[in-house]
Amino acid sequence: MKYRFDEDIIQILLEAGNEGLSVRKLSRHVFNLRHTMFDELTYDTVHAYVARFLLSSSKSKHSPIIHTAKRGVYRVDDKCRIDVQLKLNF
Repeated sequence: MKYRFDEDIIQILLEAGNEGLSVRKLSRHVFNLRHTMFDELTYDTVHAYVARFLLSSSKSKHSPIIHTAKRGVYRVDDKCRIDVQLKLNF
């Protein structure tokens, strides 16, 4: 797959705060952020990537993304220092 939305997903989840976002809403935000008139990007492609990324990331112990009590809702872990890591990756 030529698309990589990892940084977009983390940035949107950081902006969402402690409540987090559902996979559907997060997919819509990423799609709207990246979609242009001249691109072949489809919502189904973005949704599949976001769902796969969140599922695999939330199972890792060292991942900044965690699953909330609600089904299908993810957020960034408060204890993780991803904001510092994002600022240092330039």
